[in-house]
Parts: sequence; structure tokens; C-alpha cells
Amino acid sequence: MLKQSVVDAVANGQFNIYAVSSIDECMTILTGLEAGERNHKGEFPEQSLNQRVVMRLKEFADRQKKSSG
Repeated sequence: MLKQSVVDAVANGQFNIYAVSSIDECMTILTGLEAGERNHKGEFPEQSLNQRVVMRLKEFADRQKKSSG
């Protein structure tokens, strides 16, 4: 199914293929940060990738509110 060049790159340690079941697993592999799961309060662990994303989205929303009037 894969091109031979990809198979060769994997064999030579130049490329990796990961089987994942969620976007959180993908993001953990890509960033090296634990994605984090929500607790009973709906919050993500401090410094987790998902907590950072939530904080950044809040920053964007706050900026939008300020610029809208």
C-alpha cells in the first residue's frame, strides 16, 4: 500500500509511521506534550496541550470582543 520510498525511509530510520486512535494521540506524538483529559470540572491538566489550546482560544475570543466594541 505504501510507496517503496516510504518503506525504505522507515527501514532507514528517516521516517516513522504511528497507529493512533485519536487526534490527542497524534498531537502528543507531534508536540511531545501530553494532550491531557478533562477532569470532573471539565478542566484540562495544567500545561497540557489541550489546556494551552483552550487558553489560546480564550485569548482570541477576548481580543475579538475588545475589537468589536
